[in-house]
Amino acid sequence: MSVEEKLQYVMKKLIQADATAVPAKIIKLQGPQWKASPSVLPLIKAAKTKHKEWVDKGKPNDISKTSKINAQRELRKQMRKEKYEDRQKIYSEIMQNPLMKKFYQLINRNRGQSKTSTTSILKGPNCDISDPKNEAKCFSQYMEDLFVPKDNNYDNTFLELSTVRTNAIDLIYDNMNIDLEPLSETEIIEAIGKLNTGKATDEFGISAEHLKTARSILLPIFTSIFNQIIATKQIPLFFKTGVTNPVLKKLKDPTLVESYRGITVTPTITKLFEYVLLPRLTKNFIQADMQFGFTEGLSMLIAAFLVTECKSESKHVTLKPLYMIAVDSQTAFDVVSHIILLD
Repeated sequence: MSVEEKLQYVMKKLIQADATAVPAKIIKLQGPQWKASPSVLPLIKAAKTKHKEWVDKGKPNDISKTSKINAQRELRKQMRKEKYEDRQKIYSEIMQNPLMKKFYQLINRNRGQSKTSTTSILKGPNCDISDPKNEAKCFSQYMEDLFVPKDNNYDNTFLELSTVRTNAIDLIYDNMNIDLEPLSETEIIEAIGKLNTGKATDEFGISAEHLKTARSILLPIFTSIFNQIIATKQIPLFFKTGVTNPVLKKLKDPTLVESYRGITVTPTITKLFEYVLLPRLTKNFIQADMQFGFTEGLSMLIAAFLVTECKSESKHVTLKPLYMIAVDSQTAFDVVSHIILLD
């Protein structure tokens, strides 16, 4: 049985155990009923009164029918006005406080049966959506296009040299015959303890709670499987998959697809494997003293402070000019050649 088959079997048994231990209940949910606003309530009563008067007269085609129609028209006009104001309020809240909850609230509203919307909900490079059912497809196309490299105009000679150097490093490592110390159960249990609880389940329905609850049973299993991965150098394919959720960027237009960034929920077992390896990788890790990004315990505000102080000090030294370059690499790590990056 391959490593991937073993892990798939373990996840299947975890889901079965979860279903047995916590049986699902069929709960009848009743959503909140619509409540008329103070301005709509008298219009509803007036429309009902006019309709009853018209029916009591035998539904004649006279002024009573005209009064009924006018009352109903005023009611619908006020309801459409309040729905529009409600939509604008949600858009404003999303732009001021971009939370995942607000995004899903917008999606759920768009999936309703209301036919009053006349504007497109989302606009993208290749899509202009007024049908909420196609929103997921539009997001999928946008995210897929975002993570696919488009510009391969880098130096081919440099790429070839990078490939040669990378292959040489792999060859040297293979011939060194260094026996790596196998992963211990202590490392596994420490990694399980680092998993954050209360998070969303992955695409397989596994969460950190599954591993923490069954840690005593899973400990020898994961120790054996992870050691097999390191020995065979075969990474399971599902380690590289995940569920991507679009999250609105701060102060961006919620009707544009480009205003969202993707947050990927990776498999829980993938996170566990990373937590197991991380202490070993960082044990002899040498990092530049002036690197502040992606560094534990440091903030980019410190880097901004140093740059600001450097600029202020340069004003007192007129003999040497100060040159500053700001580079913004948009989605760089996802689309660049990883061979060149590692080289």
